[in-house]
Amino acid sequence: MKKSVLIIGASSDIAIEVSKIFIKKDYYLYLLTRNTEIISKISDFNNTNSKIIYFDPNNINELENLINTLNPSPEKILIANGYMKNQTSNNDFDENLFKTININFLNNVFIIKKFIDFYLSKNIKANISVFTSVAGIRGRAKNFIYGSSKSAMITYLSGMRQKYYLNNINFTTIILGFVNTKMLKNEIGVNKYLISDTSVVAKKIVNAIEKNKEIYFPLKWRIIMFLINLIPEKIFKKLKF
Repeated sequence: MKKSVLIIGASSDIAIEVSKIFIKKDYYLYLLTRNTEIISKISDFNNTNSKIIYFDPNNINELENLINTLNPSPEKILIANGYMKNQTSNNDFDENLFKTININFLNNVFIIKKFIDFYLSKNIKANISVFTSVAGIRGRAKNFIYGSSKSAMITYLSGMRQKYYLNNINFTTIILGFVNTKMLKNEIGVNKYLISDTSVVAKKIVNAIEKNKEIYFPLKWRIIMFLINLIPEKIFKKLKF
């Protein structure tokens, strides 16, 4: 049976690069996104090895029916949903708060629950991977809402990894730093040496998913965040970065 992977948020820059790699590796792809026009214009996905499906992560109840119609059933899930808005104003704080937490955390928790229930009922060995961020390692004033949502996702996946270890459901936490994507436009003055190439990151993500790694955390960013975590809070709160 052909290997298959389902990607939610398939129209993001990194997800598209990841999908291209999976296609070359002869996976069957289910590409779920609200922006189906973006995906349909990419020649790599206009073939018999992929299916583009409209899906709004806010409509979680539709997911259960969708999962049961997929044949072959995807044994690998990648959740690439993400939202970040520059926190330069408090004028729309409430709207930004709810949107950020819903997209980066709450919706993903409900999506994961649906797939866990499905895999347990079918006794399928599976991998569920989710994009998170180094912003979730330590809070910063400039993006504390975004960072909080990503921190919550990292903690949640750690709990799921332990809870379902004996059920052969693996969880890969993909902790990303700065990647050359559209979302990076929200970050001003980023040192070019901290920015990774999208295609390079995509290859490493696919490798982590295929090997069922618990965490993909680039060495460069592991070192950076280790050093940042060493800074005492009384000093850290005075820093501007």
